[in-house]
Amino acid sequence: MVIRNHKGDEMPLNLPQLYSEMMENSLNVTLVLPDSEQGKIINRLIADLNKAVINRDCSHTDSGALASAVGTQMRNLLREERQKHFGN
Repeated sequence: MVIRNHKGDEMPLNLPQLYSEMMENSLNVTLVLPDSEQGKIINRLIADLNKAVINRDCSHTDSGALASAVGTQMRNLLREERQKHFGN
């Protein structure tokens, strides 16, 4: 969002740090995902979200929808794992 909010303006000085943190957080999440269909879906959504963040043609609505989809799939995965291990 920082990238898109500064179209045509001077980019913030900490932009490389922000992007690096985003990529590191994405990698950390994908490394702990199970090798399941749900994990693959989340990996694809995270990859799409990372691309959308730097794509100036992608709208805020589209990137927001991707972020929401990642959250929804993560909640579904956590629910499945909790049921598998605790039966709740």
